[in-house]
Amino acid sequence: FVLATRYEGYGMAVAEAVARGLPVVSTRTGAIEELAGEAGLLVEAGDEAALVEALRRVTASAPLRGMLAAAARSVRERLPDWDDASRRMAEVMSVEFQR
Repeated sequence: FVLATRYEGYGMAVAEAVARGLPVVSTRTGAIEELAGEAGLLVEAGDEAALVEALRRVTASAPLRGMLAAAARSVRERLPDWDDASRRMAEVMSVEFQR
């Protein structure tokens, strides 16, 4: 999975990729670094040469792709599920409504 972006608040597309066990090549913005963890090769936003190199590495190396995919399957176990996400949203809304 590849996402070359200058800004991501959460990185839902990256979370979905990791949840499917896909290796990730992306930029280090928003929560992407936390979401992808060891499942991704991340570069600075706007660094085209680094993105090209990361893509070259992943496409040229089956062992690297396998290692990143295995890491994605491990990382996905730490992702919040919908029940966790709705609980967290309710907590945030509750605090906001009490102000």
